[in-house]
Amino acid sequence: MTTNDRLLDSARILCALCFCSLLILVTSCSDDDDDAGTGASGLRPANLIYSPATITTSFGTAVSSTQPDIDGDEPISFTLSASLHGADEDDDDDHDHEDNDFADHITIDADGVISADDGLPVGEYEIDVTAVNSAGTTSFEEVFTIEVEKANDEAISYQADIRPLVNNRCAPCHITGVETKWTEYNNTRRHIDDIIDRIQRSEGSTGFMPQSGSKLPQSEIDLYIQWRADGLPDS
Repeated sequence: MTTNDRLLDSARILCALCFCSLLILVTSCSDDDDDAGTGASGLRPANLIYSPATITTSFGTAVSSTQPDIDGDEPISFTLSASLHGADEDDDDDHDHEDNDFADHITIDADGVISADDGLPVGEYEIDVTAVNSAGTTSFEEVFTIEVEKANDEAISYQADIRPLVNNRCAPCHITGVETKWTEYNNTRRHIDDIIDRIQRSEGSTGFMPQSGSKLPQSEIDLYIQWRADGLPDS
């Protein structure tokens, strides 16, 4: 083998080594890009954040999240799936729910805002969100939580609760008699402190009401007290 042949072989080997090194480098860069979330044509969705990440509401009250922050090429579309994490075992029968009967009550819009309507049953719901753009798809597990609590009892009102007591317990003196008419809302509201004082006195004592009658059951006395605490609503 001549000297020129040896040099030619060495050059071929060197070229082959350079090609292999370049191929390894290109492959490595491609893997790094994939790990960084870069797809074939851009940045796929990443870092989806809701602030706050949990909202609490009462049964019968609709609620919505804020618009989330998210990285990635736009436009980005969103879908969600919800799972029931926990529920109040003492729910009223009207609020009981079977598996997945909440699916139609939780939605997500084009901006990623999650909403729950007023029919979402009592419970704690973990929300998974999937975000899609031209570069790819990313799933975010349990990125948002909705907690639905039992609604507070409705306030005691004059028309629904107090006036029926007046009709049953205060006749005839405060209905057709000469005494202040408790069948009129404003009269009852203005004198509520005096009414509560008198119906709580010992039976037969001075100022006791109902006059010449029996002491009201404690449950009925409590209605007057609660009505005052609730702000004395008419209806």
